Amino acid sequence: MGELDLKKKCITSLEYNLCSTEEVPMDCDITLPDYLPEVRKVLKCFAIPGVAGTSLSGSRITTEGSTTIRILYVSDKNEICSYEQGVPFSKYIEALEYADASVVDCEAKVGYINCRAVSQRRLDIHGALSLKFFTYKNSETEIVLGDLPKDIEKRECGIKNCNSVANAIRFFSVNQVETLKDEPCIKSVTRLEGYGLINEIKVIKDKSLIKGDVITSVSYVSAESESIEHHSLKIPISQIVDAIGLDEDEIMDASLTVMQLNAFPKADVNGEYKLLDVSAKIKVEVHAYKEETLVGVTDAYSTKQLLNTESSNVPLYEYKNEIKETFLVEGDLGLSMSECNEIKDIWPQDIVYNTTTKDGVLKVDGTITYGMVGISEDDINYFERNVYFEFKKDYAGSSEIHCMPRLLVLGTNQSAGSSGGFSVKSEVSIEAHVFEKLTKELVYNISSGELKQVDDDVAVVLYFACENESVWDIARKYNSTVSAILLENELEDEIIAENRMLLIPR
Repeated sequence: MGELDLKKKCITSLEYNLCSTEEVPMDCDITLPDYLPEVRKVLKCFAIPGVAGTSLSGSRITTEGSTTIRILYVSDKNEICSYEQGVPFSKYIEALEYADASVVDCEAKVGYINCRAVSQRRLDIHGALSLKFFTYKNSETEIVLGDLPKDIEKRECGIKNCNSVANAIRFFSVNQVETLKDEPCIKSVTRLEGYGLINEIKVIKDKSLIKGDVITSVSYVSAESESIEHHSLKIPISQIVDAIGLDEDEIMDASLTVMQLNAFPKADVNGEYKLLDVSAKIKVEVHAYKEETLVGVTDAYSTKQLLNTESSNVPLYEYKNEIKETFLVEGDLGLSMSECNEIKDIWPQDIVYNTTTKDGVLKVDGTITYGMVGISEDDINYFERNVYFEFKKDYAGSSEIHCMPRLLVLGTNQSAGSSGGFSVKSEVSIEAHVFEKLTKELVYNISSGELKQVDDDVAVVLYFACENESVWDIARKYNSTVSAILLENELEDEIIAENRMLLIPR
């Protein structure tokens, strides 16, 4: 076999692999400090895991982080109180087959958690975390381009693809001390929620400057009236992320995720607890894609020599559009007045969703789990309720859609429902880049062989073609060319419209 002068190109796609799922025990013993009152009833034990960093060394992937255990309880004085304690965790796995990954990541979720009051000041916590280890790497597939030597007949195919060019994950910390001006002093923080928003991305060669905010919502017990108060703050961020391969004319998919969030009350110069020290651990994730239009080859042959064509199925991702919208989630909480007379605080505890595509419609649906602190018959209780939601978006395309949406609950309000219970309304943002995934069989190599033995005594072959038969297949079989057959038979289309006789020039 001889080598031909071929022009080739690499198609690069982002390969996302789940390496392993591991369980890590989460056990600790909590003793309340002397300044906190004793426990009468535990309302809820929250476990909030946060990964602080994941690294790859050789074939070993290691992750480290901390789980915040927050105890929300009712004291012996019938007051709402809270206490939190951090429990560090670390885990590594051996992943030899993913040792060439460009980026590694880990997702931590609570498998289960149990809280038992050993005494009025001591709590026994037992649970486990579920850690999912992921890797990202650019997978390259080489294809032959349509610019072939003149003596080779080719069947071409137009290709639109978004090459994966850069991937990066970075962790960083932010901190801000907030002054409560016209709000009551803080007795204890009962709830803390936060999310990251990107406002601006500036790209230079191999670097991106990401600007945004960490939006934080804090609920706390007032030191003056024992009521639950709410305070929101915005922490600005500006970070440079290194990502080799990044350039200005690329599609940027970036996100900010709050991995850990802490808030502690502090005394001001007057001795009043009017300061709130908020710190957060943030993960910024960057993926970049470059749109490219190419002409590939699906088949090739020569009338003069034998050719060996090698082909494979190549995944292609054509960029369709960006989704960046907000929508409302509304629903009845299924909480009657007999169960709860008044909701003191409500927040989105968790959001779970699935993404499906059918008949040109992208659908994201799932549930938001709301946590609530409410009063019923002079007692304080904790409630959880799920509310279903659905988001739909039309898209132009008939093939498989690749889309990994990110959903954030931006704000939540509750009100009295029409049936005498309570209803909830949340504003939810959805962001996603939508790709249409195609798989095409493309030639990745062509090599030449021996010269063909041509019968010079035969100038034309008479062939009876069937309806829907391809002129390409006929030309290949009889060592002719598509253009010669079309010209000889005055055809305009390469697909035979009806049964007929053809003259095949040799």
